[in-house]
Amino acid sequence: RFSSMSILLQLCAAYEIAFGAFHLTFPALLQWQDQLSRLSSDNRAVVPTLNEALTLKFFTTAYLYIRHPHEIKSTKLGYSLRVVTTLFWLWRMIVQMNRFNTRRSVHRYLTMIFGVGVFLNAASFK
Repeated sequence: RFSSMSILLQLCAAYEIAFGAFHLTFPALLQWQDQLSRLSSDNRAVVPTLNEALTLKFFTTAYLYIRHPHEIKSTKLGYSLRVVTTLFWLWRMIVQMNRFNTRRSVHRYLTMIFGVGVFLNAASFK
């Protein structure tokens, strides 16, 4: 039987998986082969490396939410993970508003989608 908290953690996990999958599309979606070729070799390596690290973070968080829901719900470490994840999505939403051209609809939509991540994770606090 699922509690509302269990369902919420499953939604948080699905959100993280969706972003992990989305980040896997970045090389093609953002035309990295062409766009990054203009950078130095070190800078060209940084972008995919950071993207891969973020993708791993998304999938790892989802794994923990799915595999260890009891610990996530009932321990100080689980609470801390939820706080850090909420702060991550809040920071990402703020960065989207400040560094991207929010006159473009794609960036407004992404800001709202990051807000969903803040809401989902913050809703897990009791």
